[in-house]
Amino acid sequence: MLQVAKPGDEAALDRFLAQHCETSMFLRGNLATCGLGPSDHPNATQYHMWKRDGAIAAVFGRTRKGYAMCQMPDLCKEAAVAWAQALHGVSLAGITGHADQVPIAVQALGLEAGPWKVAADDPLYSLDLDALDVASDPAQIVRPADSADRAVLETWFTQYELDAGLSPEISDGVKHRAIQSTQDAINGERVRILEQDGMPVAMTAFNACLPDIVQVGGVFVDRAHRGQGFAGQIVALHLQEAQMAGVTRAVLFAANPTAARAYEGIGFRRIGSYRINLLDTPRMIDTL
Repeated sequence: MLQVAKPGDEAALDRFLAQHCETSMFLRGNLATCGLGPSDHPNATQYHMWKRDGAIAAVFGRTRKGYAMCQMPDLCKEAAVAWAQALHGVSLAGITGHADQVPIAVQALGLEAGPWKVAADDPLYSLDLDALDVASDPAQIVRPADSADRAVLETWFTQYELDAGLSPEISDGVKHRAIQSTQDAINGERVRILEQDGMPVAMTAFNACLPDIVQVGGVFVDRAHRGQGFAGQIVALHLQEAQMAGVTRAVLFAANPTAARAYEGIGFRRIGSYRINLLDTPRMIDTL
C-alpha cells in the first residue's frame, strides 16, 4: 500500500532509509533539513511510503523543484507503479537513486524515452573517515565562501554546469542558476574554497548532511589549475573539518575516471553505482 508521509512519520522514514544510507542521502538529507511539514525550501520533499505488512518497504520523494528520488531495495515494480500513478499530472525534472532501482521507476513513470540530458550510472564511493588520507601543505587553506568570491564563483558554477553536461552552452538560464548558486554558497555553510598561495583554485560542497555521514558534491577545479591534485585535496580537507565536528563517514559519486582516481587517492573505495537521470526539460507525468 502506498501512503503519503505526514508529520510524525519522520522517525520511521529515517530508520528505513538509514539501512540503505549510501543511496539514500538526498532523501535523508532533505528530510533532516525540511521535515515533512509545509516548507518553502527548494529541497522540501513530498515522501511516499510503500508498506508491506505494516512496515515500510520502499520510499519515494519529489522535491519542490521536481527532482525525484527512490529507495526500493526489493525492486518492487508494483510500488513504483503505484507511486507513478500518485504523481499523475505532476512535473518531474529528473530522478536519482540506486542504479538497479531507477530504471524500474523510470519505466513506471513512462519516461523511458526521456529525452535525457544526463542518463548515467556513476561509480558510488564510500569512506570511513578514520581512513581519510590528508596531505598537509602550508601553502593551502580551505575556507567558507564569502562575498569577495562572488565573481569567481559565478564563473565556476557556470563552467561546472557545462562540464557536467547539464547544459550544452552558456545561456541566460545557466547564468541565472550560477548567480543563485553563488548566493547560496555565500549565505550557506556547505561550500568550501581551496586557496593555493592565496589564490582560489577549487571548490567543493556537501549536498547532503547528517550528524554522522555526509555526501560530497559540487567538486570543481579552476580550469587553469587542473591536473595538480586539487580535487582530492579540497575534498580531504573539507572532510577533515567535518570529522572534527563528529562526522564518521562520507559518500560520493564520481562523474568521470579522473575524478574517481582523485577520490580513490584520499581513501574512497567503490561500493556500487548511483543512477542520475535528468530530463532535457521537465515533463508532466501521465500515467493514465
